[in-house]
Amino acid sequence: MRISEDSIKEVLDAADIVTVISDYVNLRQSGRNFVALCPFHKEKTPSFTVSREKGLFHCFGCGAGGNVVSFLMKLEKLTFVDAIETLAKKFGIKLKYEGGFNSDEDKELENLYEYSLLAMQFFHKNLLETNEGRSALKYLKDRGIDEATIKAFKLGYALGAWDGLYNFIKTNKYEPEIFEKLGLIIKKEDGDYYDRFRGRIIFPIFSTIGRVIAFGGRILIDEKDQPKYLNSPESRIYIKGKTLFGLFQTKDEIRRTQSAILVEGYMDFLSLYQKGIRNVVASAGTSLTIDQIYILSKVAPNINLIFDGDEAGQKAAVRSIELMLQTDVNFKIVSLPENEDPDSFIRKSGREKFLELVEDGKNYIDYVFELASKRNALNDTNSKLKVIDSLLEYTSKVRDPLRREILAREIAKKFNVTVNSVIKN
Repeated sequence: MRISEDSIKEVLDAADIVTVISDYVNLRQSGRNFVALCPFHKEKTPSFTVSREKGLFHCFGCGAGGNVVSFLMKLEKLTFVDAIETLAKKFGIKLKYEGGFNSDEDKELENLYEYSLLAMQFFHKNLLETNEGRSALKYLKDRGIDEATIKAFKLGYALGAWDGLYNFIKTNKYEPEIFEKLGLIIKKEDGDYYDRFRGRIIFPIFSTIGRVIAFGGRILIDEKDQPKYLNSPESRIYIKGKTLFGLFQTKDEIRRTQSAILVEGYMDFLSLYQKGIRNVVASAGTSLTIDQIYILSKVAPNINLIFDGDEAGQKAAVRSIELMLQTDVNFKIVSLPENEDPDSFIRKSGREKFLELVEDGKNYIDYVFELASKRNALNDTNSKLKVIDSLLEYTSKVRDPLRREILAREIAKKFNVTVNSVIKN
């Protein structure tokens, strides 16, 4: 449906561009305008300017610019209608509609969001109201997740049948093709469909403005031929490498504390959230990407990385170092005891002990050094050289030459070698 011109004008008059953009970047007042690092490209020196008086933004680095609507359209990949509706909701404006959609593309995009919401409601109802869902509900509560958190994040359950969701679609005469594009049902050779998620606890994934865009599913009864976790495939509304689980719910606390705790899994996130740690996000469904770090760095100048305490978690932490250094964000790596993950640790040891671990987080030089020490990789010259070379390789990714030199000096001091030999390398 088209939004009436009067409603569009009312939204544009009410939507303060500084308030909206502040939800995504840390704006700093400079004279009559506001400045920040541009959310549309990677930069070290702020070139992104916002004028409250003119209602406009402009980046002198990449050339992006426009009003509050075009900002949301570009950053959130929204249609014009979606952007206006988002602003209307934020500023408490009741919209008036007329006519139809502006294009078939707009209609399909809106259908994708609408059907994602319908699927979330279906899964959530399964969890709370079906006999089969009771086992899933018990599993969550046994893991320490209470009903308030279950409802806040709209957790759900996918029935074990091959056609649980598909029967819901047929019964209500919804378009199966839209659910297929979302990856929720899969087409068979005979033209019929079956459900992607079966017998799984469902974790809805929200965009940063709160729209349902995808799902993650944990199998309730582990089976050898089934992955423990299964995620929605990418679609027009969901790009895995550019999405962080929980960011919609926690971004205000992250912005307030100027710090984020980044974990891997859905349950890690929910356990921390349940214990009152609200500046947390998860990279669930994908290995950590540069885009995820970049998105998070716009609201959190300080990031604490927490991976599992096993060998796989240590490898993931080491892989993340190069990505983090490319963004120039301040970060620490938090070590967990062997065979612990954030979920298990906080349930066993409690919130205060967990926060103590976060406080004791290491910079990447100390982390790699300690990891090498535990593996006896510093006992001979050749092994020690390999560790130094790896640290210097990471450090070479830092774009700021002054910061790069300071870090190289820290490496030299840590390994008791001359600064010139390290910097020369």
